[in-house]
Amino acid sequence: TLQIGGLAGDEEDGKRHAREKSSSLVAVIPGAIVTDLEKGMGELRAKKLLEVATYDTEGFDVDSEGATETYAKSTAEDDVGLDQTRWKRTAPDEVELETTTVEDALFKLSGVEILEFLDQPSEPAAYGLDAPALRIAVRAKTDSWAEIARKDDDVYARRSGDDAVLKLDPTKANELIEALEGLEPQKTAEESD
Repeated sequence: TLQIGGLAGDEEDGKRHAREKSSSLVAVIPGAIVTDLEKGMGELRAKKLLEVATYDTEGFDVDSEGATETYAKSTAEDDVGLDQTRWKRTAPDEVELETTTVEDALFKLSGVEILEFLDQPSEPAAYGLDAPALRIAVRAKTDSWAEIARKDDDVYARRSGDDAVLKLDPTKANELIEALEGLEPQKTAEESD
């Protein structure tokens, strides 16, 4: 519990005294924290399923229909000496992938919007989360995961660090599922011809 006290200086800068309830240590916090807290929990929650940056992502795993596929990013020097990002599926088999296709799927993941937070959810089966359509675990500076399930015409999810069930924008969630299912091996020059 954070306890926020009176002003810690002049009213213009808004700094306040604060402490964690069980501590005797008093700190000074910026007034902006108080302003943000006044907005309420609904405004402070992450409204995207997962915050994913392709440049920070080292790899990810996708579990779907009982199978796990593992993806990893590497960097290799091109013909002129510039570093180029490359993606490959490392399990169940090892194949090079189209970098733009993988990055597009990660972009779609970071774009899935949450329409509603169900803070007191029913059993997972009520949302299809007893057998999710897919689970994605992202390896980055901060690892995170999400499970996505379809139930009737709705799409629901759970994610790391959140006890709520999340009702998702069905269009964007379905685009993500299709993008992850469409991660195909890179075509060789011979196959392209």
